[in-house]
Amino acid sequence: MSISSKTRAAGTFATSRLYPSTWLLHSLGVDKDARRRHGAVLDLARELYAALLRLLAREIDGRFFALFVQKDKRWTDLLYGGFVRSLPPDAPSVYDEYALYKCRTASDPAPLPADAGRFRVSEATEAERSWIAERLAERLPPLEVEAYAYGPGEIDLRSFSPADPAGLVRRLLVARDESGIAGVAVQESGSEGVNVFGLLNSCRLFALRPGLARAGHGPLYSALLAATRESYRARDVQEFIVFATDEQMRSTAGRDGCLISEGVRWVAARELLPAWAAYVDEVLEARTQEVRGEPSGREADPGRPRTEGSRDGH
Repeated sequence: MSISSKTRAAGTFATSRLYPSTWLLHSLGVDKDARRRHGAVLDLARELYAALLRLLAREIDGRFFALFVQKDKRWTDLLYGGFVRSLPPDAPSVYDEYALYKCRTASDPAPLPADAGRFRVSEATEAERSWIAERLAERLPPLEVEAYAYGPGEIDLRSFSPADPAGLVRRLLVARDESGIAGVAVQESGSEGVNVFGLLNSCRLFALRPGLARAGHGPLYSALLAATRESYRARDVQEFIVFATDEQMRSTAGRDGCLISEGVRWVAARELLPAWAAYVDEVLEARTQEVRGEPSGREADPGRPRTEGSRDGH
């Protein structure tokens, strides 16, 4: 969707169904000329977010929405982090950080650590998929399990993929040693036509064995990432991204790929949309008045506005 000024698009946003119950918000942007005019960019941003939130609230089915944004952008904390901090601790929201790495399948892979050789990696069987879903449910917030469709019976996305315009396919690659399954790579790929910035060709790595020492995570991640690369290469996927969420994962992905950015992920239930809409409008109104030197009509701190029903959270 775009918001136009005279003959050109001044602001844009887009939404795509990511998983059965989750929509991805992306391509939020304001025209370069408008960005040079501080008052204009804030007015456009208010209009853009208002239109986006109306669309989400009224026209899109699915219980959750997701955002992936750069950590170092000044609006990330202002519009997202500030709102999340205003929520009660039990609010249906997951807000965390990651590092995003890009790996090219045509490049020569980094040599595997010697102790990675003890892991054998192959696609999960049906029984193993159910077991993996149970382990992920023990490690992840319930909201994330539901939003990402990681539950038993849906973790492979087979019932979702045929009806999905993005053609999203999920494969689970499991790493085993003599003691059994140690970890899994959740590998996803989507059709080229609707693959938003390559985000649908992505991989998440999980260590699943409680007794596996943290020092053993590096070799495990290396074995999983090497198998993921070969799986993508076999399907002629030129590059994929890795969401790295701990230091061992960052180190492994960094040997085989390049850092794109430090990022923030926000996954939340649609029921938070009215409060978020009020928050965004209040913050941007306060910033607009500040830029224009106008007196504020509200006394609330622009970084922590008061919204009905909110209280300090985590």
